Amino acid sequence: MAWSARSASVFTCTLALIACGPESTPDGTGRTLRTSKDSFGLITCSPETPTETCYTGRTIIGVSMGAGGAGQLGFARPELFDNIGMLGVPIVDWVYMMRNIERSFLGGFCDEATILANLATVSDNSPTNPAFCGPVLGEVKFTPDGRMLEPAQDYNHWYRWIDEGRGGSFGRDKLRESFQDLSLAFGNPISFNAESPYYPAGVPMDFRRRTDAERCAQPMSVGNVRTKEYNSSGEYPVLAFCDTRTSGGDFDPSRPSEIPMEIGLSVDYNRNGIRDFAEPILVMMHERYQDVGRGVDDQYDWDVNPKGQRGNWRWDEGEPYEDTGLDGLPDTNDYGEGNGKFDWNPNVLNYFAQSPRNQLETLDEGHLARLNIYADAGIRDFLQSAGGTNWLWGALTSRVGADQAKSYDDFRSLTPGQNKYDFLAVDYSAEAIGKHAYVRYGSVDATEREINRGDGNHVGPADQVLNRFLTGIGFVQNRMFEGDYTFFDNVGEVTELIQPHIFHSPALDEDRSFGIVLPPGYNDPANADKRYPVLYFLHGQGMESESLLASAILFFGYMAGSTREDNIRARKSDWAKFIIVFPDSTCSNDACGSGNFNANHKGVDGNGPKYADSIFELMAHVEQNYRVMKPVVVDK
Repeated sequence: MAWSARSASVFTCTLALIACGPESTPDGTGRTLRTSKDSFGLITCSPETPTETCYTGRTIIGVSMGAGGAGQLGFARPELFDNIGMLGVPIVDWVYMMRNIERSFLGGFCDEATILANLATVSDNSPTNPAFCGPVLGEVKFTPDGRMLEPAQDYNHWYRWIDEGRGGSFGRDKLRESFQDLSLAFGNPISFNAESPYYPAGVPMDFRRRTDAERCAQPMSVGNVRTKEYNSSGEYPVLAFCDTRTSGGDFDPSRPSEIPMEIGLSVDYNRNGIRDFAEPILVMMHERYQDVGRGVDDQYDWDVNPKGQRGNWRWDEGEPYEDTGLDGLPDTNDYGEGNGKFDWNPNVLNYFAQSPRNQLETLDEGHLARLNIYADAGIRDFLQSAGGTNWLWGALTSRVGADQAKSYDDFRSLTPGQNKYDFLAVDYSAEAIGKHAYVRYGSVDATEREINRGDGNHVGPADQVLNRFLTGIGFVQNRMFEGDYTFFDNVGEVTELIQPHIFHSPALDEDRSFGIVLPPGYNDPANADKRYPVLYFLHGQGMESESLLASAILFFGYMAGSTREDNIRARKSDWAKFIIVFPDSTCSNDACGSGNFNANHKGVDGNGPKYADSIFELMAHVEQNYRVMKPVVVDK
């Protein structure tokens, strides 16, 4: 059969799970309404061409955990969105985060020979303990001038910086739970088990049903697992170990075995049945390779050479590697050994497949031309969000150029010449702020008082929290198609426009919460035929949809009126009108701990809850029950 345009269309629809039919129909105004729908019933947008572009009327934005979700859902399904916003999280680039997990969060251990030579001190947590070699020093610059670098940390000392501006305790218990929730969502990145995407090999499938006390009273040995770095001979037992329970960041040798580290294994060199301070965690993410790129002049740098391969922390074609499997040893017949190609742990590849940076690097040119992208990250964020976002922004800049993807140091650089930052004074036009914009918030030259307030931390002090939310939404609402800036002197009772709701998710087979904010004038009979863009705002870990819904009165005010004299005189609201939807990204029952990361979960057995699908179901529910703008193609 000859390959035709019609054949190509059918093929494309099949791959994208689109219910094919006529792609568009005229709406009588010289524009063309899109009609092609995906399997959830959502109307999709076509890529931009030299003569026309398409508007979906949808924006997705998120904060912290929700920022990763906004990126991964938005870039995976660009035909559903016009704008993507990511506020403060390192998991917008899983290459960067896996690097940190491997070298610092689960690193800092001496080599096997050194530990064995100092076996009597493995439980000693003194800084001079010769059996422990941490911390791992940071080496990546957070600011282009290199003045802000990654913090030093290791497995026994998880960096937390100061309480102010952190946005929660995020102690050892919470971070451990986060790693476990991520493994339930995407798979275990440090161990591969053909029986379970979550548990390390040798851990039984009913492990989570046992109490902490049962699992930690005598941590289970899974046999003498061999690895090149830490158990090369297989002489030592390996434990499904437990960790210290604490809201602080440091491992406590006086209480080493209280709560299971469900995704990890540790070598028990002194055979005492627990993991001691200097005993290492086994990390089997990939086969061993030399990250040498194409030569010494090919050094990766997110700012000046984002296409460099030397030191980019991922294997590139042509780099030397050892075809010895994930354990790094020959003749063990583990995953990947001797197959003639470089191998990652398959679970890590699932992270990469859903990594916003990786998705961005391969995003269709026509959809990339349609999208507007906004990001922020704190330069002192204890989670190192600036590092991951810098790497993502480098990838974007390498595709579109620095004139389109602009980055800024601190919010005040968005309004030069002003002593105090005002998000309403920003010129959000593509010509001024950039088609895409990224703000590294926090001042490199912050005073001691500002630093002690949490300047540039994960959330930041109160003024930075407000600036982050308002600037991010200010950016995306400016890009909404034909924005309605009608001014209201009196909007009356607004509680009926700001409400929590529930919908039934077939993917999860349960009712899910969401919050919705309808714009001023939505219920006015004069606006009965008016449709509005919609913004989906994903919350952070440990939050619920109603946590953000409480802030809606602030957003509502900017859509109704203005605090600026020029807008008041012009009878123009500060923001265009749009519907805001706050999905609930909590966990169902015991499917995970404090956040589902907006992904279709692998779970313990490879068949976890489909939380990403439930987001798309919510979008379909909103579009069936509220007056949402219909996707449209317009001439450029």
